[in-house]
Amino acid sequence: NIYGSAALSYTINNWLTAKVRGNYNYFNSDSQRNVAAFSQPTVLGSKDSNGKIYKNTLEKTTIYGDALLIGNPKINDDISLDFTLGASISDLKYNITTIENNKLFVANLFALNNLDWGNEQGQGVFGNGRSYIITHPQRQDQSVFASASLGYKSKVYLDLTFRNDWSSTLAGTGNNGIDYESIGANGILSEIFDLPQSISFWKVRASYATVGNALDPTSTIPQPEFNAGVITGSYSSAPVSNAMFSDLFPKPEFNRTFEAGTELRMFKNRLSFDFTFYKSVVSNQYLKGVDAATNFGVQSGKVDINAGKIENIGFESSLSYKVFNNGKFSWTTTLNASSNKNTIKELLPLKYYPDPEKLFVLTGGGFNMLKVGGSFGDLYGTAFKRDAQGRIVVDANGVPIKDSNEKQYLGNPNPKFMLGLNNNFNIGNFNVSFLVDGRFGGQVLGFTQSVNDGLGVSQASADSRDAGGVSIPNAVYENGTPYTGC
Repeated sequence: NIYGSAALSYTINNWLTAKVRGNYNYFNSDSQRNVAAFSQPTVLGSKDSNGKIYKNTLEKTTIYGDALLIGNPKINDDISLDFTLGASISDLKYNITTIENNKLFVANLFALNNLDWGNEQGQGVFGNGRSYIITHPQRQDQSVFASASLGYKSKVYLDLTFRNDWSSTLAGTGNNGIDYESIGANGILSEIFDLPQSISFWKVRASYATVGNALDPTSTIPQPEFNAGVITGSYSSAPVSNAMFSDLFPKPEFNRTFEAGTELRMFKNRLSFDFTFYKSVVSNQYLKGVDAATNFGVQSGKVDINAGKIENIGFESSLSYKVFNNGKFSWTTTLNASSNKNTIKELLPLKYYPDPEKLFVLTGGGFNMLKVGGSFGDLYGTAFKRDAQGRIVVDANGVPIKDSNEKQYLGNPNPKFMLGLNNNFNIGNFNVSFLVDGRFGGQVLGFTQSVNDGLGVSQASADSRDAGGVSIPNAVYENGTPYTGC
């Protein structure tokens, strides 16, 4: 990893400064995983493989530069103003290579020149454990921005920001410019009102902000995909190109957030309390691999579109107390608590997808599906068949029957509530801290447990064998007769 930066600052007068900054970052990683012959066929991808190589290389180059004009002119003794005007440019380049090959000429010789990429005709092949993909995504963003903070008697402040980004990842869409703003206000109540001496500091705050987000490189200009030198017929993306559906052309994502909170310090800053309530709505997420409802102009049955509206409502809070505080020894304990409720308000455009119950499977996540009214991260899969009373239905042999609907809601891994207790000790120049935290609520899929249970090698399966079988309480046969076996 190589990093370098430079900055130039010039003081124009006693309240105005000009700055120019730039940095360069180069990152390179190279990893390889070797799977020896005679490993599990499910890992090798073949029963007669001489071994398998997984190799990944990443080369990333980032160049950033900006120019700033920073000022704090004196208006009068009561009113203060701080502002920043600026422009920036960033350029990001990747070179990514992914190799997977289970056709080694010599067993367990894990060298790239020992890999077989050809077929009988000497042509490159992919699939069946072989893949060789090289990509060069690139992205450039150009921006102008401004911010201002207006204060009155160091008691009340109004903060404003504006930013406009032009991203190369939105080229050709007519939506390549993204502008977003924010406004915030805060008041220091301990300066405005005459409060009890026990209150050292008290501030309230509120803000509303919009934030735009461009897309991944090649999202709007599909690039043909090559694998092992073979044109696969697939493309890096599938945006809508039919002018009849211009409302589905790629556009930037947006996040609109409202926050309100308070900060309170008491007993000469010994006790501190901070609380923030927030509500955010994220819209225009770029969903990939959606079933095309009609001829959107894509070259396959899948399409990438902006859709959805996800709402997050929650709070973050902390309560801190300085138990001891002197020159040689101090002990501060802090209790943190937070909660977030995530709800999918909209999913696919009803104009083209009128079924509100339609499930959308996230790319690469066969068990993670989205549905209106659900939450991001919801897990769907197979469950036992149950009767109208919720009892498990078994067959004639007492084995639970799988429900024919293989897309049933199973749960969500995200916690409903999080709690943490941190203790920090300072002993002279020596600092020690430890954290105890907890996540409450949420379900997790255990694939390892499932496989071990199926193979009969888990502790749970051993305990069931010792018990003479698995007990299924309150189960019934298909005709409704209670099941009394084990």
